[in-house]
Amino acid sequence: MLGCAPSAAERLALAESAPSVDAALVSCPDAPCRVNVVARFAAWEQCASIPDPWDDECRFWQAEALERGGDAAAALDVCRDTMFNMGCGTHVLGQASRRADTLDAAAELWESLRPHTDPKLGFSYWRAWWRRGIDRGEAPGIESCRDITCRKAAEREIEATVHQLGIPCGVDRPAPGWIAEGSAASLSAWTTSVERLCTRGEPGVPIKLEGPGRPR
Repeated sequence: MLGCAPSAAERLALAESAPSVDAALVSCPDAPCRVNVVARFAAWEQCASIPDPWDDECRFWQAEALERGGDAAAALDVCRDTMFNMGCGTHVLGQASRRADTLDAAAELWESLRPHTDPKLGFSYWRAWWRRGIDRGEAPGIESCRDITCRKAAEREIEATVHQLGIPCGVDRPAPGWIAEGSAASLSAWTTSVERLCTRGEPGVPIKLEGPGRPR
């Protein structure tokens, strides 16, 4: 009789082709399969029936789906009830922030989402927004920020960009085109980062400086 039972691979194939969520769940050989089934049918109420810790993985996927559907607040509420609260929240906020085309829109979105998550995640939210702007070459001046968290996140992303470029020490490299014209704060963040994170000509190997252009 045991020899007649379908193998795990056969059960997985049956679950993937089943026409209904109930039929698919019955066929699943393990918890990861159940998570995939729930996601495929968007049967999120079934997350609670999946053994720990895969139930939290299921809710993480639910949060992603809610954010993609335009309800980031509900997504964050789901995140708060999982063991992945901070990671899930960071992911949802990062995705949501990229949908805001302007700094004002991003600020208003953050204010609407802040009650649904840990306020400490505001820094991650703003870093994701500034990364989008830098990558697109359309970052505004840091002076446009309404609060210190936004400003510090902008400075950190400018620093991260300098680190990625691996600018050699002593090279007179002008600020890139995405540094907003007339923004003293953005230009200062760029210049300071170049001075602090320049390399000995080997990209990706930053060194600290004792003074501008002087390797330690």
